[in-house]
Amino acid sequence: MKNTHLKQVVHTALFIALALVLRQFSFMIPMGGANGMRIGVSEVFTKMPAILFGPVFGGITSGLVDLLAQIIKSEGAYLWPIFFVMVLGGFITGFMWKWMKKVSSSKLRIGFIAFCIALAVFGGYNHYILGVVKQGVWHDILLRLKENLVFATYGMYITSLLGIIFVIIDLIMKKKSPSSYNDDFLQLVLTIFISDIMVTTLNTFVLRFYYTGLARLPFWAVYIPRLIPDFVQVPLFAYIISCLLKVYRRVIKKQ
Repeated sequence: MKNTHLKQVVHTALFIALALVLRQFSFMIPMGGANGMRIGVSEVFTKMPAILFGPVFGGITSGLVDLLAQIIKSEGAYLWPIFFVMVLGGFITGFMWKWMKKVSSSKLRIGFIAFCIALAVFGGYNHYILGVVKQGVWHDILLRLKENLVFATYGMYITSLLGIIFVIIDLIMKKKSPSSYNDDFLQLVLTIFISDIMVTTLNTFVLRFYYTGLARLPFWAVYIPRLIPDFVQVPLFAYIISCLLKVYRRVIKKQ
């Protein structure tokens, strides 16, 4: 038992190190004079301990990565409420995964494909509002996205296409090697999506509280630009984590 716990701690430390290295290659998109949202792949390794070892490891990892990254490379004043939001997000990832991995993959697959189609339709609707209607509340909100507007149009098309491609690849892999296959991609998508939506929502409230430039904007004008990258990144993160889990389990079995 002690040996197992020690391995979990060591592996978690390794994931934290990898997340910190990859975070240096991410970039921050400013909003209203503040750091609005981060784009990068470090989240993949931040979430691995939550998926592998449970909510407690997930919460500790998410909090430490956020805090240590600020110490290594400061990006302005550190907002302590965000630290606690990140801990909560890591905890929820581990908690949701424990429940989600028991859900039927076939039902999730149908729902996920429907979601991808709806996402593409929504991107088309945004294009229609911008190119044809050119007025209204939603048109004004979209224009506030500025350089991030691509996420609300082409980003949604690409995400929809990638999501369907991932499902097809997932099915092919399952058909070719059913005995060694772990059917977890869609469960991972929902697990990561739910935790990321929670983190994005709470962090939006925190940022609007501390930065007057963001507080002057309507909540949705801040929230939607921060939310859209989640739709784009989550399927990709889930697929990478699914592949890493297969490799990790194979290595652990050999040991």
